[in-house]
Amino acid sequence: VSISTFGMPHPNYQCITVLRCLYQRDHDPKMWSKIQSLQSHCEDRKGTEKWNHDRKMIVEFIWNFFKLKETFSEEEIMRCCGIVQINGHEIPLLEPEYVGLFDRISMVEHS
Repeated sequence: VSISTFGMPHPNYQCITVLRCLYQRDHDPKMWSKIQSLQSHCEDRKGTEKWNHDRKMIVEFIWNFFKLKETFSEEEIMRCCGIVQINGHEIPLLEPEYVGLFDRISMVEHS
């Protein structure tokens, strides 16, 4: 990965929050359970332009760059992508803005 523009996030950074979610599967089962309890809308997202973009830019990047194809399935990665997109809340305190998952807020919003 080569980064030459420092004023904006590199496109490959879009996988970081998803990777942080996936990490929980093997390191914090309680947190993984909370993440998995959130809605992902995978069925609604399948086949959309965003779905195809995420598959290429996030799934394939995680598999190829980090060599994690044997560790995480496409379904697991795409579910985490959906969870972050549907339940993520912007934290505009810093530049660039960050996205956080807050399970209780998400549960209230989607109930």
